Amino acid sequence: MRPVTKFDKSDYDVVEFNNKSHSRIRVDPMYFKLGYSPSPRIFGRYSVFDRLIKVIDSLPQEYGLLIWDVYRPRSVQEKLFNWMREEIRKKSPLLSDEENYEETKKYMSAPSMPGEEYCPPHLSGGAIDLTLYEIADGKALEMGTSFDDCTDVDSVTNPLINGAGL
Repeated sequence: MRPVTKFDKSDYDVVEFNNKSHSRIRVDPMYFKLGYSPSPRIFGRYSVFDRLIKVIDSLPQEYGLLIWDVYRPRSVQEKLFNWMREEIRKKSPLLSDEENYEETKKYMSAPSMPGEEYCPPHLSGGAIDLTLYEIADGKALEMGTSFDDCTDVDSVTNPLINGAGL
């Protein structure tokens, strides 16, 4: 059982993540560039930003964090979920609609409606899409899959991702 984390009210304050946030943070608003988000600005919770600074402090000096996405509005989450469903439909056209939906949830949180008990982490600004990059040349490190890959390598059911294989 994990210890309970006490949150301060300021943990939920909204902060903008940008290229001036920290010398080793670079922002590349991927969903804006791909046409899914109407804004290039990236926002998230202060607690997420604070933890990123701790991560940066533990990284070797030659690496930084490349941030693609933190908070996303419900409309963007819905567009992304539907896009992912289509990607899976292309790869597995024999899946029923229900099977496709369940398979999609392995890679992307389903959008929720206001008042529903479940809230996708990105809708609350509490999740982040990022990778490592080399400070010297600004290039993202190769991590084995492309951004938003929808194969078993990138699935939450992969034991190396969910921690079971560690």
